[in-house]
Amino acid sequence: MSLRSVFHYGGVAGILCAVLLPLSWILTYAVGSSVETLSDALSFVGEILLIFALLGIYGTQVEDSGRFGFFGFLLTIIATATALSLSWMPEVEEASTLDLALLATMATTGLLGYLLLGIGSWRAEKFPRWAAAAWPLGWAISIVSVMLVNAEMAGAEIAHILGFLVWSAGIIVASLKLITIEFEPTSQPQFG
Repeated sequence: MSLRSVFHYGGVAGILCAVLLPLSWILTYAVGSSVETLSDALSFVGEILLIFALLGIYGTQVEDSGRFGFFGFLLTIIATATALSLSWMPEVEEASTLDLALLATMATTGLLGYLLLGIGSWRAEKFPRWAAAAWPLGWAISIVSVMLVNAEMAGAEIAHILGFLVWSAGIIVASLKLITIEFEPTSQPQFG
């Protein structure tokens, strides 16, 4: 399989992920517990697809994004893996210490990761700059809104969804670029 195909499939995964994840969150907030299993399944599949999208996003700019891009990529993978682990945890009325620790880990590593990956992407100039800025901005809006949900403030669920729609827009734009990206013959690794 060529490197171009790998990035192309990463772009397809990114588009699917950026549709499935917000859909799962909208279902959770709009419909509630009657579709919880469907929402959890969509979220789980979306998070797996996100890993492939992140591989494509970072892979296209690995040389140009520098240390910021590298550490941002690692932290976003950790945040996604943490989200996957949270999706397997059983729902309980009171959040356990483990739940809270995993949520804090996911929020922190995700915010820092998307910020660093965005800086690396900004430097690499492979994706539109607004898309790279949308990743940490959307993540930050969502984190703040989750804190407001826990404080039972009105409208916080809508802010959570809007934050991740901003994030999703950035992922979709980067993924579309991955699908259409062209490589110079010298930029593809030679094997054998």
